[in-house]
Amino acid sequence: MASLNLGATVQSGLADAMAQSEDVSTIINIAATAEAMAVTLLGAAIAGAAGYANADGSKGLAAPLVAILKAAQSAEQAHYAYLTGAGAKPLTTTFTIPDPKIASDTTTLFKTIEALETAFISAYEAAAMEFAAMAKPDLVKVALQVGAVEAEHRALARLALGDALPHNLAFESAQFATVGDAANALKQLGFIGGTGTAVSYGDFAGKVDNSGMTELTPSGPSASAGTAPSSVATPVPSPSTAQIPSQMPTTGGGGMSGSGFTLWPVVAAAAGGLILVGTGLRNRRSAREQ
Repeated sequence: MASLNLGATVQSGLADAMAQSEDVSTIINIAATAEAMAVTLLGAAIAGAAGYANADGSKGLAAPLVAILKAAQSAEQAHYAYLTGAGAKPLTTTFTIPDPKIASDTTTLFKTIEALETAFISAYEAAAMEFAAMAKPDLVKVALQVGAVEAEHRALARLALGDALPHNLAFESAQFATVGDAANALKQLGFIGGTGTAVSYGDFAGKVDNSGMTELTPSGPSASAGTAPSSVATPVPSPSTAQIPSQMPTTGGGGMSGSGFTLWPVVAAAAGGLILVGTGLRNRRSAREQ
C-alpha cells in the first residue's frame, strides 16, 4: 500500500544509502551546502530589506517581496533540515557575497536569485539522474520534489523583476551532469570561498519564519524500482557543455526593472482573471441546469 507520508521513511533510506555509497554521500553533502547557502543569502536580504534601492528611487523592499523571500528561506531551511537529518554534512556554512549590490540593490538581488535558482534546479535534475542510475526511485522523487520548489522560486524572482513571462520554460534546462558540477559553479561565481563579504548560516538559521508554509517534509506515495524499457535512452549532458555562467549578471543602476513596477497589481490581475473565468464557468453550468 502506498504511504501517505514518507518523510521519515525516505530520510532513513537516505541515511542507509549514504552508508552504502560514497556517491549518495557526496550528492547530499553538496545539496545541504547549497541549501545552507540559500538560507544564509536570503536571511541577509531579509535582514537588510529596509536599505535596498529600487528603480524608482525609493528605498526598501516592498512587503510582498519580503514575504516571498521569507517563504523561500523557509523552504530552503526545510530542505537543509531534511538532508542533514539523513546524515548530510555541509561542506561549509560560511559563504561570501561576490557583489556588494546583492545586499543593496533590488534588481541585482532578484537577478542573482534567478541565476542561483536556475543552478539549484539543474543540480537537483543531476541528482535525480544519478539516483535513477543507482536504482533508488524514492531518492529520485525527493530530488524532484525539491527541484520543483526551486523552480517556483525562480519564477517568483522573475515576477519580482517585472518580467512579463516569469514562467517562460516548457522544460527546465539541464546545465550539469553531476551535482559536483553545480558546486564548482558556485565556487567559480564567488559564493563559496570567495573574496566578498562573509556571511554565516548560523546567523540566520534561527530566524526562519515558517508562517503559511506546509509540506515541510517530503510526502506522497512510495516510489518503487521497475524495469525501464530498453528502447528508452536518457541523454546526459556532457560536463564540457554545462552552461555555467562566467560571472553574475550586471544590472547597472539598481532597482526593479520597469519604472514604478509593483508586485500586487500583477498578482491581483492574475487572481482577478481566475475569478472571472471561474464565475463564467459557474454561470454557464447554472444555465444548463436550468
